[in-house]
Amino acid sequence: MSYAVPSSAIPQCSPIYRHPGYKDGTHHGAFSNIATLYDVFQAAVQSHPAEQFLGARSWCAETGPSADYTWTTYSDAADAVRHLASGLDAVYAAHIDGAAEPGTPPDIQRQQQPLGIYADARPEWVLSELAAFGSGRYSVGISDSPSVLRAEANITSAGVQVIACSLDKIPRLLCRHHVTPQVRVLISMDALDCSTPSYATQAFSPDAVAKLRAKAAALNIALLDMRAVIELGRTCAPSQPTGKAVAVGPETRCTLAFSAGATGAQKLVAVTHAELVLACRGQALGLRQPGATYMPCVPLDCVAERCTMYALMLQRVRVGFATGGHANLRGDMCALQPAIVSATPPVLASIHADIVQQTLGARGPRGLLARAAYRAAHGSSGSSTHVLLGGSLRDALWSRLVAARVARRYGGRLQTLLCSQMHCSGEMLDMLRTSLACDVVQSYGLAETAGSLLMQPAGLRSDTVGIPLPGVDVRLRSIPDKGYTTVDRPYASGELMVRRNRPGEPLACGGWLATGDIARLRANGCFSIVDRVENILTSSLGIRVAPAPLEAVYAGHRLVHSVFVAGSPSHAQLVAVVVPDHSVFAPWAQGKAGSQGGGALDVEALCKDPRVADALRRELCRHADEAGVPPYMRLDKVFLDPKPFDRISGAYVPVAGKQCRFALQEHYKATLDCLFNSAA
Repeated sequence: MSYAVPSSAIPQCSPIYRHPGYKDGTHHGAFSNIATLYDVFQAAVQSHPAEQFLGARSWCAETGPSADYTWTTYSDAADAVRHLASGLDAVYAAHIDGAAEPGTPPDIQRQQQPLGIYADARPEWVLSELAAFGSGRYSVGISDSPSVLRAEANITSAGVQVIACSLDKIPRLLCRHHVTPQVRVLISMDALDCSTPSYATQAFSPDAVAKLRAKAAALNIALLDMRAVIELGRTCAPSQPTGKAVAVGPETRCTLAFSAGATGAQKLVAVTHAELVLACRGQALGLRQPGATYMPCVPLDCVAERCTMYALMLQRVRVGFATGGHANLRGDMCALQPAIVSATPPVLASIHADIVQQTLGARGPRGLLARAAYRAAHGSSGSSTHVLLGGSLRDALWSRLVAARVARRYGGRLQTLLCSQMHCSGEMLDMLRTSLACDVVQSYGLAETAGSLLMQPAGLRSDTVGIPLPGVDVRLRSIPDKGYTTVDRPYASGELMVRRNRPGEPLACGGWLATGDIARLRANGCFSIVDRVENILTSSLGIRVAPAPLEAVYAGHRLVHSVFVAGSPSHAQLVAVVVPDHSVFAPWAQGKAGSQGGGALDVEALCKDPRVADALRRELCRHADEAGVPPYMRLDKVFLDPKPFDRISGAYVPVAGKQCRFALQEHYKATLDCLFNSAA
């Protein structure tokens, strides 16, 4: 499907590939009036002011989330953003000084001031970022995944002094103020008088908030809530009287993003409005969903996720948020009935586990019927042509008997499930596609590039991330010392290089950004991400193995939650650390441990039983055989750990769900040495 630009190949590099509908590499003039992300919002407000924009479920302390969503229109959001931007001007003027050299013009001073935003995805997150743009400042998304230590590092490295956050984040920010002493203002997204309860305020009472106020005062930190800042803005001169953001232009800083590679070391990436607008235009042209309802289940500190949301703003899309992250995801989807949902691999795994439990893993006649219908839909080979081509299978036995009921559990109107580019099991994605009767669309993007590739409905496959978005150039660069070259047969492979067609864009490698990801061009013109440049396992036999796709295969087994495959130049065998899926692992492992009559063992005890570990290894080898994994990629030894990898600080890169091999390798070093030494 990708269009190869004629005569564009150079030594060690493939031809340039583009979207087939935009062969000249431009957006054909679409959205040419938009220069900043704030312009995207203003264009949406002018186009459809009365349409619903941001929605959330209200919260009751006794009963939890409400049955229905409450919505803010585009016009009302614009009013709130305007007053919040003016209020931010007053807050910065009153509490932040010395941020710029004496004599610095106010517009330039604003451009040097970040607004930290620290909360789960919610309407106030979006309003805060838009208000930062409206007042001429830039945003910094703060994440505490996988550890709150990551949030403190974000705040310190970005030099954040003002943070808009949910109420539940404030106690730690105050208690750990010695780690982030530059913070001078905290703006609670939740009312400090506890008059509007939310998921984030469950543990707070007026007395508890009063103690927070006293502690903040003792630390000389201004503690406000968003409602107070908006009211302050109403009484001040408007920051943007004509609706035009103050001093925000294409080349001004839009946001600071945090990118982490395989070493786990964070890299601070400054992204301009122009760069993100280019990404936003491409996504708006590549993902056409006018008037739909959208639920983002990806944290908003992810730049690619925000680009998707801004792109959908141009299409009259309303955005409904999950309640408290993903704690009530299925209930939220039933209430919202979204047409589009974006999700990270852990969220997809959670949905997949629920579906399997309700269908293939169910007991009694319901389970027997579901398994028979699944075999009928997928054929004797276990893989349906309809599935690979993205068909809904509405005419199959599976769809008639199972998928309709499953789809209703998730709102019943889901059309597109967007997932990030990192390795997800193809078996899991196929199951989601057939069970929810929707398109499961994979995408690819980095903090530096936002969205770059997107799968198209006409060519859905579980093993690809699609084709370049309009206005994006990609090519492959040979990495011969790792065994990936552009002359590989039958499929060219190499490091994925990305650039956007804008003169003077400051990217490395002569205008190209080296992503560090190894991609392969498939026969249908789509790209697959198969590895990282630095993630190649080499055995003592000289065999090179890419661990990420192998981990995706093993992680597709019903007993496995996550897996880390390791190899060594000193050993011929591969070993693995496996985190089991507790819900299905425990009853299975009881039998392997021979404890039917001797009392049930807990998961931790079962993981320590060598009989259970060896039985699971044999299960995984059979699973690998069925998936066509070569014998030299089978696991010789496994270690079972009941604790998920995300409990290990630095083991996962936030949002994208990338396993950080460096962190896992260090954490399990002694365990891996024992596994290698005991391997046959």
